[in-house]
Amino acid sequence: VAGGASSRSLAWLNSARKRSAAYHRLRVAGLERYHAFAAKHDCGAWLRLDGGLTWDADDAANQIEEVFRHELAIGYETRLLAPGDIAAVTPGVDANAVSPQGAIFNAGEGWVDP
Repeated sequence: VAGGASSRSLAWLNSARKRSAAYHRLRVAGLERYHAFAAKHDCGAWLRLDGGLTWDADDAANQIEEVFRHELAIGYETRLLAPGDIAAVTPGVDANAVSPQGAIFNAGEGWVDP
């Protein structure tokens, strides 16, 4: 498990999972700014807005279904994917690494590569 930022860290741009309403709005506003900036500038070398994928371990603490319902309820763009459907959305992810409960794909998310 990661213990902090490093020179190899990515800056994730998202508002996935459960957050307070105020913090969610702040993070979505930040995402919107990155999207607007990317529409006007060539950012391909350091900014990716291809979406984000998240999943939980296959254990009693798995909250993927609950998180998916939460994201739907607040209007956050979200898709619940079965492991076998992941390659069509995010090529290169090993579906065997994803728990049977599936993964959530949030299309508007991305990352900054320092």
